[in-house]
Amino acid sequence: MRTLWAVLNPRLGLTVMIGAVMAAAAATQRGAPYGIAVDRRRGLVYVTLTATNRLESFRVSGTRLVPDQTWPTVRQPNSVAVDEATGRVFITGRAGGQLELIDLGTHGMPVPH
Repeated sequence: MRTLWAVLNPRLGLTVMIGAVMAAAAATQRGAPYGIAVDRRRGLVYVTLTATNRLESFRVSGTRLVPDQTWPTVRQPNSVAVDEATGRVFITGRAGGQLELIDLGTHGMPVPH
């Protein structure tokens, strides 16, 4: 099995294994993790959960991912992207060709630890 790595912050040397992102998302919510986006500027990883129509964020703490917040999303959120300059998160849904914007000031629900 090959291991894929995503560099979160080259200056700080923070890296995280993609498999760890997927496992962390699967452990906190029901549903299959699908899309992944990284906000290196804020040390956040976003994961879409298609079966539950949710977006979940994780804070990078050293080499660990700590569950942060979760938001309801468009139906079947397949893709996610982050504008690192503004912190805005864009989610696309397969059903109906929807696009959703989550602004940095829009707080989601805390993820229970």
